[in-house]
Amino acid sequence: MPPVIDREHTLITSANFTDRGQTRNIEVGVAIQDRAFAASVTRQWLNLVEAGIMVRA
Repeated sequence: MPPVIDREHTLITSANFTDRGQTRNIEVGVAIQDRAFAASVTRQWLNLVEAGIMVRA
C-alpha cells in the first residue's frame, strides 16, 4: 500500500524503528495534503508493484 492515506494526505518519512533510529539518528517525516501529489505518489507506487520492484513483505 502506498504512503497515501485517503487520496489526499501523504506521509513521507525516513523514520526507522531500530535502536539507532530511535536513539542516535535524526529521523524526519513530512505530511502533505494535496490531491495531485497523492495521485502522483499512488501511480508511482503502483507502477513499482506492477514492475515487480515492490512486493508485499
